[in-house]
Amino acid sequence: MKRMIIFILALLLTVLPLSSLAEDAPTVTVNGAATVSVAADYAQVSLAVETNAAAGADALSENADRMAQVLAALEQAGIPAADIVTDRFYVYTQYDYTSEKHTYTVTNALTVTVRELGDVGRIIDIALSAGANTCNGITFYSDAAAQANDDALVAAIAEARRKAELAAAACGKTLGDLRSLTEAYGSYGGVRLAKAADMAAGTAILPDGLDFTANVTATFELK
Repeated sequence: MKRMIIFILALLLTVLPLSSLAEDAPTVTVNGAATVSVAADYAQVSLAVETNAAAGADALSENADRMAQVLAALEQAGIPAADIVTDRFYVYTQYDYTSEKHTYTVTNALTVTVRELGDVGRIIDIALSAGANTCNGITFYSDAAAQANDDALVAAIAEARRKAELAAAACGKTLGDLRSLTEAYGSYGGVRLAKAADMAAGTAILPDGLDFTANVTATFELK
């Protein structure tokens, strides 16, 4: 029994230093980034009707009438009902301490999906002319977003490995196994508005490309 215990202790003393050496092996940590750009395929426009009145019922009634006109105008412009959804609806009151009176505000906001990018400005003009009085922004989307994110991630990892190999060579080492990899990515789509001189024919919206950027941090062993 004592011989068995001595044998196990000797084995542990032999293995533990090797494991410790592996954990203490030199490493290099690098960052890698890559961006993939794709064209936008469609846009979503946020439009709203906001009304104010001394009586809540009057604010609601006016808002409903104007929104009905907006919806009819969008339908006539060729926007399918499925591409028009209510984004938010709320009623709130404000008290004027000078006049000691309440005023009521009703806001009904829509998200309108525009499938033809060239129609974005026209749809905004039509909605505002029909009764909408707020445009809260435009967001562009691409059906290729998922693939662009994947491509950016692959390219970012390749860039991290290239930098790690460069650092290893500069240290007189070769690149070993990957120890760890962390990743985060985001996307940004820009919007450019036409110059004022070009606005006579209506609102001009010129979409930029959508950029999908991946960032990774990788740690490799050095041999």
